[in-house]
Formats: sequence, C-alpha cells, structure tokens
Amino acid sequence: MTVDVESNKRQLLVKNVKKMASWKSISQIIENDNDKDLKVQLERGASAESVVRPQDAEHNRTALHEAVDKGATKCLNLLLNSNLSKELLDSPDDDGQSPLYVAVKNLNSVAVEKLLAAGVNPNSRNDQGHTALHYLAYSASSAMTSDKLAGVMKCTDLLLANPNIHLEALNKSHFTPLRAAAEKFPCKASSLEEFCRKLVNSGSYADQKTKEKLDQHCIPKISFPTQGQRDQKASIAEIFNIFILNKPEEIPVRLNNHRPQDLREAVNGYMGSKKMLYYLVDKSNEEGVKCLLKLGADPWSYNINGELSLHRALARAHYPIVNCLIEKMKKSSKNIDLQKHSFTLLQKSLESQEKNSRLSADVDPMKCLRRLFVNDIMLDVNQKQEGSLNQTSLHIAGALNNQKAMAILLENGAYLGERRVIGSHDVGTVLNALMGKTLYKAMDNCITTSTGTSEQTEDDLLDPDYTLDMSYQFLMPPKSEGTSKVPEVHNEVAVLFDISQSKEHRNAIKHPLIQTLLYAKWRKVFPLYVLNLILYFTFVLLLTTFMYTLKNLRILERMEASGNYTDYTVLQNDIHECQLKRVGLMVFVLIITLYMAVKEIFQIKFTYISYFRHIENYLEWFLIVAVAVACVVPLSVDATRHLAAWAMIAAWYEFVLVLGRAPPLAIYITMLRHVSWNFLKVVFLFGFLIIAFSISFNIILQPSVGQRSDGDFSAFWTTLPRAIVMSTGEFEYSEISSELSSNPIFATSTVLIFLVFLFLIFLVLMNVMTGLAVTDAKEIVEDAILYSLKSRLELVYLNEQLFLKLPFLHKLLPRLQVLDNKHRRLRVKINKLPKSQRVLLGEDGYGTKCKLDNRTAEVLRNHRLHQMAEARAEREGTPITQILALLQEIRGQVMAPGNP
Repeated sequence: MTVDVESNKRQLLVKNVKKMASWKSISQIIENDNDKDLKVQLERGASAESVVRPQDAEHNRTALHEAVDKGATKCLNLLLNSNLSKELLDSPDDDGQSPLYVAVKNLNSVAVEKLLAAGVNPNSRNDQGHTALHYLAYSASSAMTSDKLAGVMKCTDLLLANPNIHLEALNKSHFTPLRAAAEKFPCKASSLEEFCRKLVNSGSYADQKTKEKLDQHCIPKISFPTQGQRDQKASIAEIFNIFILNKPEEIPVRLNNHRPQDLREAVNGYMGSKKMLYYLVDKSNEEGVKCLLKLGADPWSYNINGELSLHRALARAHYPIVNCLIEKMKKSSKNIDLQKHSFTLLQKSLESQEKNSRLSADVDPMKCLRRLFVNDIMLDVNQKQEGSLNQTSLHIAGALNNQKAMAILLENGAYLGERRVIGSHDVGTVLNALMGKTLYKAMDNCITTSTGTSEQTEDDLLDPDYTLDMSYQFLMPPKSEGTSKVPEVHNEVAVLFDISQSKEHRNAIKHPLIQTLLYAKWRKVFPLYVLNLILYFTFVLLLTTFMYTLKNLRILERMEASGNYTDYTVLQNDIHECQLKRVGLMVFVLIITLYMAVKEIFQIKFTYISYFRHIENYLEWFLIVAVAVACVVPLSVDATRHLAAWAMIAAWYEFVLVLGRAPPLAIYITMLRHVSWNFLKVVFLFGFLIIAFSISFNIILQPSVGQRSDGDFSAFWTTLPRAIVMSTGEFEYSEISSELSSNPIFATSTVLIFLVFLFLIFLVLMNVMTGLAVTDAKEIVEDAILYSLKSRLELVYLNEQLFLKLPFLHKLLPRLQVLDNKHRRLRVKINKLPKSQRVLLGEDGYGTKCKLDNRTAEVLRNHRLHQMAEARAEREGTPITQILALLQEIRGQVMAPGNP
C-alpha cells in the first residue's frame, strides 16, 4: 500500500478538467494522422486541454508529443491552431522532454519550425539539463549519413534563428552546447565542425578549455567573437543556468533588468519534468523557494504528476518550506481551502514519516502534519482515496504503525469507525492497529479549556464558569455533503461499542471524555431503562404467580386422577378456578416472553460478538424456553415443581442483573460477578480434593454388612454433597465418631483423614476464598466502573439501533441523541449549579442542557488537574534539565564581558 515518497513520477491527482479524453483514442487518431476525428474530439471536449492532455496519458505525454513523434503533420497543425496555452506548448513528459525536444530528437525540422513559430520555449531542458542544442551537439558528432547531417543542420539553423535562443545554456555537467560539442573531438563526423562554426558565428561564447579543443581540431581556425562583440544583455533564459548552478537567490540580482511579468512567466516554467518551484522544494532549498515566491511563482500550479509544490514539501517534511507555501497560498484571505487535496496531502505527510529522519532541525514530519490542522486551513481529514481501496489517511497511518500520527488525526476528527474495503472484502476498521495509549492520548487532546465569561484564568478549576470543550468528531461519520432536508442520523455510540468489545481498548471507555458522553446519553435513555425495568419486574411477578398457579393445578389434577379427594364438586371448582387463572396469566406471560425473544434476536444481530459472553443472555433464553414448555407441555407435578424452581432462580437473578445496570448499583453486581468467577476457579481446583475426600469418607464410613444403610455416607452420591456441606464448616464430629471402628488403629486413621479434610478444605480453602475477596477489592472497584459503563453503553447502543432500524421510531431518534451533524461537541461546566445545566449541546453553548452528576464532574476535574501538572512538568523539564539550564545561565554571566 505504501508508495515511495521519493518518487515524483506517479500520477497523484487528476486535474480538474471536465470530460477528459481517452489517451488510447487520441493516440490512435494521431497515429493515423486523422485530423478530422481529432477536430471532432476538440469540439466535444470542454477545452483543448482535455484533448491535448488526455486522461491516463502514457508517461505524461501530451497529444503534441505524440503528433511530433509520429510525424502527424495534419494533427500537429490542428493542435497548434487551437490556441493552446504556453503551459501546454512546453509541457514535458516524465523525462522532462518538451514537444520541441522530441521534434529535435527525431530531426523533424518541419515540426521544429512549426513549434518555434507557435511560440514554444527553445531553451527548455530535460531532466539531464540538456536543451535541444545540447542534443544536436551530440547528434552532430554521430551524423554519418547525409540525411542525418542535413536534419541536424536544418534543426540547428532553425533554433539559432530564433531570437530567444540561449547559446550559453548549461546542462547538469555545466556544459554549454558549444562545450558539449568540443568535448566530442576528435570525431570523424564532419558535421560536428560545421555545428561548432554555426554556434560561434551566432555569438556563442567559448571558455579557454573549449577554445583549445576547437583550435586543435577545427581547420581552418574558428574566429571567436571578442568580449566587446558579444551581446552583454542578460537573457531571461539564464534563470535555468542559475538553477543548474543551484544559486536561485541570485535571480533578482542577475535578472533585475527584466519586466516582472517576464520573470513571473519564467519562474512558473519547467526545469525538466518539474516546475521550478517544485524543483527547489524537492531539493529543500528554502531560500530559493522564498525567492521564487517573491518573484511570482504560483504555489497553486500543478506539476505534471498532478502534485502541488506543497505535496512535495510534505514529502520532504521540511517545515519552514511547508509553512512558507501555505502562507503564500492564502494570499489575501485568512483561510486556505485544501479540502479537495486532503487525502493526498495527508498521504504525503504520513509516508514522509517513514522516509525522513531528522537530518536537520527543519525536517520535522510531525510538525508538518500538525501544520495541516491549524485553523487557517480547511481540510477534510476523512476524504477517501480514489479507487477501490476506500481508505482514509487514518488507515495509512495505521498501516505504517505511526501511533503519533494516528493520535493527531483522531484528535482532529478522523472517523475511527471508517471501514476499509478492498474490492468487495471488508477488512475492518483501524482499531486493531491502534494502541490503547494512543487512543487515550487522542482523547486527552479532544478536551480543551474555555474560560467562558469569567475573568479568571483557564487554570482556575474553582471558577463557577470553568468550561471544558469536548470534541467527539472521531466517533461520528463524516458530515453528509448532500442537500437533503432530512437530517442524517447515526448511532452515536457505534464506535464506542466496538471499542468496548476489544480487550486492548475497552478500558478507553473509562476516559473522562467518554464517561461524560455516556452519562449524557444515559440520561436520555434512562426513561426507557425504567420502562424496561418495570416491564421485566412485572414479568417476574406474573411468572412467579403463573408458576404457583400451574403447580397447584397439577397437584389438583393428580388428586383428581388418583381419586384422593373428599368433595368432587369443590375439587372441580378449584381446578376450574386454577385453569382460568392459568390461562389469564399465560396470555400476559407469553406476550412479554415474545417481546423478550424478539429483543434477544435483535441483540444477537447487533451484538453477536459479545452476546454469548454474558450469562444474563443464557438466563433469558432459559426463561423463554421454560415459559414455552410450561405453557405447552403437560408436565407431571414433580417436573412442574422443578421447572418452576429453576425458572424462579433464573427470573429473579436476571432481574437483579437488570437492576444492577443503574450506576449506583453497578459495584455490587460487579462484586457478585467477580467474586463468583474467582470462587469458581478456586472451587474447580480444590474440587478434585473434595471428590477425593468424598470417596475416602464413603469407603471408610460406609456401614458394615448387616447395619443400617440409610446414612449420608452409605453411597458416593450422598457422600459428595455431604462433603461439600462439610467444607463450609457445617459438620458434627459426633456423627463421624459414631461410625469409628473399634480397632484403635483404624479409628485413628479415620480421625486423621477427617483432620486432614478439616485443615485442607475448611481452613485453607475458606481462608483462600476470603483472602481473594479482600485482595481483589481495588480490582472490583475498577471492574465495577467498567461494567457500569459497558452496561450503559450496550443499553444505549441497542436502543439507538432499535430506533434506527424501525421506520416508525426513526423520527424519534434525535430525542435520544446529544450530537448531530452540526454539533459534535459538548461544552461542560463542571462547577455549574444546578447540575441539570452543566452539559450544553452545540458549539455556541446555547443548545439543549443536560445533567452531569458530581462523580463524573469530579473525574473530569481530576483529569484536568493531571493534564495541567503534565504540561507544567513538560515546560519546566526534569530536575536534571533545570539544573543544567541554571548552570548554563551562571556560566553565561561569568563569561560575560566586564566580569572579573
């Protein structure tokens, strides 16, 4: 997925041109030199550019490159007569070759003449710095045939006749065309000498080394112009030489006699395949960038690969250049709109984290990334990559395992719930690549301070108007760009629910930012919770009455069947009365049971990951099955009694769990769950010892032959529960001593087994379990907070899902929500009284008011104190750094002039 930020050949953006033509069709038309079809394409396109620079052009070649390369004269004439911009006429390909350079390479003198007449730049360079004259110098040295020689001379004459030709152009070897030709001597091609003569006669200057080579190999001697004969007027084309020599700061001095508009046009030209500004940004030349911007270089111009200079600056992670470009792009406005470039800018910045090390103080990838999120830039952090990947910048940061960048993106609104899709395969969110502490850090930075109308400082947490701004952008999908009048609604806690299901991140819901939101949501859902609690309590009462009635009915029916009654009429009346009560109760119980079944199916659909982890869900299904069996199956008296007994335990235990979702009671439910689980693990371990002692007691204390056999120790299945009861301390030694053998040795053995049981099971096991309950107190409190929050979160999530999925409830969903498309933050006044006015919805703070309890407000206050302490420590540094700073200050005072 990661691309190499060093590469600037890749097409990053498609320019904003409507109805871009296809390169394949344009290339085919030009190859056939079909000017009629090309004219049709030009008439269909929104502009000539859409045809000259077609979509997906191979190696960034334009239609002009293709026409020159294929020798399509008619198409070339049509294109040149289409009022093409200077940008298109000189546009280079991936190797920096302009259409003129391609024409000279092909020695197509007709194309060269037409292009020069159209106003192309005769001094354009390729990526090696060669101009068309440089290429002709090398071609002249190998022109062995008459046709090639004629072509070289014709192209040379056309170029030298152009008034804008720059004879002193330097390539990257710092060779002029004349010097490049001289370096080819001795050469068998006679055209090389003629080429050199033409350059000299046109006024080309030769340094001493070039003169020596030409004097040695050219016969007769070439007459070089004197210094006074040479035109001393500086050419605007010298700007290329300045770039080759890497001295852009000399541009204003050496070219100060040119018009500003000429300089502006020059600095917005190409240096090979790169715009000049882009070229200097790529070399991290800060002074050169500032100089070009001052001379009129356009920071909004695209390079041929579709990048802005800002893209390259971010790829190089050079903060001063990034900031300089942004300030220039703002022009006179206070803000800069980079929304359509959001993904690619963030992509370059994120990939630079992997490629750039701190080579200098100016190279700072994280600082560059943060600069993109300053208020003067309009950026869409959730913009997706074009294509089939459907990924955002957050996915890229996750793939690079850049935790710092992920924290920055999240605190600036990157949607954590965005799913990445490759083709048709959903690979999930970025949560698995996100570390827990990174999420915590991001949420810390989502809480900022606003002092409100008070004159006190933001550090004064006792200020009655002390206000915290809490942003929840990362929890909500991007705002809809549609024009629909119906507001788009989402489940506000869907991402939080996913977080709560992750072992790595579930503790994040204890963060004050999340606790505040959940409390506000809980207040919205609380009426539904109370309604559900009342409904379930009613169900438990009705079920209890129903089971009693059913049990009594089965007893009366057995009496009737056995004939064990005194008055048949009274019995029939009792049976009839019980049947009526049973039918009436059964109707209500079945209705509530059906509601419970639908609710459980709904839960399975939307919480299937965690559904089967909770015992209360198994209890629910047991109750549903038990009610169905009790209502449909005609069970016996004993079967009905046992079914009713288990149903009562499940129903009332489930009611306790539902009631325990309320925050004040959550700690006790957690104690029940936590201690029960720990005890089960201990009992499982020690259970094998209890089985061993049960077998021992059954063998030793089993009655002898001929004695009574109805005692607890007569069989293993009666000994085992007896041993379990004994393990809790409920035993009488006299009951055991009565079973002792008359043989002293055997009796002593029995007593020793009993004492070992007393020590291992009663004393050790019971104390271990008591110790577990005491030592786990702190963990229980922490788990209680987590359990309470998870319970409330699941309840809120399911209620919102219900309102989202049922059309007739959809319109009521906003009543359960505290965030929306417009307002995705809360303003919290932690010291405000009354408590019902502490939470304000909306950025302006004039929206709906919600309650915030003292416990959550105290959590926020403590968290803020901790943040302030960390910030102060970071400003002041560690004690060692403070001492070093003090010593440095003392040294400076001692070394100051005038001190003895």
